[in-house]
Amino acid sequence: IEDPEASEWRLIGLNHDLLFATYPSGGGFAPHTDGTTRHSLNRRSFLSVIIYLNDCEQGGETRFYRPEAAEYIRLFPDNRFSCVDSFALTEVKARLGRFLVFDQALVHEGRPPAQPHQKHIIRSDLMFERQPMVFHSQEDILAYEAYDEACALAADNKYEKATVLFDR
Repeated sequence: IEDPEASEWRLIGLNHDLLFATYPSGGGFAPHTDGTTRHSLNRRSFLSVIIYLNDCEQGGETRFYRPEAAEYIRLFPDNRFSCVDSFALTEVKARLGRFLVFDQALVHEGRPPAQPHQKHIIRSDLMFERQPMVFHSQEDILAYEAYDEACALAADNKYEKATVLFDR
């Protein structure tokens, strides 16, 4: 099948890449959206996963914001970037064994744990595969790899090399 609209995305499992992270007291992660993981044109992530490895008694929440919050991130007096509370939608407390799954397009923040607490997590993605696959001939796979490489070159400000690959 060569019509992307005629296929659907099906969950195939957890991304093989896992990030183990510790947020020290006062350490957090500024509001952001998560990037997708793309293994191919037909295999990618849409959802992020956080597995909490401990209880965080004070602070350490994952806070979600309204979409427009990304335009209003500012530096607070305690030298951390965040959004004003009026953009906040909800918070998820860090609790041992809690498994948080959310859309990667959502603006969210890892709130700093208060002294003397730390937060320990595993972060990954849920991977999906398009069924039936589209554009999966050897020629299509090579074209996608060239496109992917061109995107990486453009992101690294190597526009002339990227343009050659985009043109191809």
